[in-house]
Amino acid sequence: MVTATNQYTPDYAVPPGDILNEHIIAQGISQAELARRCGHSAKLTSEIINGKAPINPLLTLEFEKVLNVDASIWLNIETDYRLHIAREAEAREAVDATAWLEQFPTKKL
Repeated sequence: MVTATNQYTPDYAVPPGDILNEHIIAQGISQAELARRCGHSAKLTSEIINGKAPINPLLTLEFEKVLNVDASIWLNIETDYRLHIAREAEAREAVDATAWLEQFPTKKL
């Protein structure tokens, strides 16, 4: 029996705010109107759309009601995005650590 091990792992992630903005534009509502319907501030909506604030589970339930997009989809987009950011940061740290290690005069030791 052969087990497939191929997994889809893109090298990018779409910020959830981009997708949220597309949905509100498609539905013809403003950021301020989304905020009003969800019961939170327009500032929070703006921060989410600009990628400065994460989408939490309570917000996903509100988005689900207002935009008619399942809350689990919003959570998955947010999780994938935050995981991608964390992996990029980890990769940068590894590169920095490698550069630091290469400074040691190992041949002289």
